[in-house]
Amino acid sequence: MFDRFAICLGWYWYAVNWHGGQFTKEYRILGRLALIGFEVGGMNFENLETANPEAFEIYENLVRKHQSN
Repeated sequence: MFDRFAICLGWYWYAVNWHGGQFTKEYRILGRLALIGFEVGGMNFENLETANPEAFEIYENLVRKHQSN
């Protein structure tokens, strides 16, 4: 079971890397995360797999699910 921070971080990382502009569903995800007060602060994202393995797993699953179409 993933903690809330890992879930939000995985979705954040997915939305940042895969949004296609202001009117896409991925961009709306960023807005929703902002509404719940999710902030990444000064977190280093160069290697998400090392920084937060749970978030990286969520991110990978999102990419497989949404980008394979």
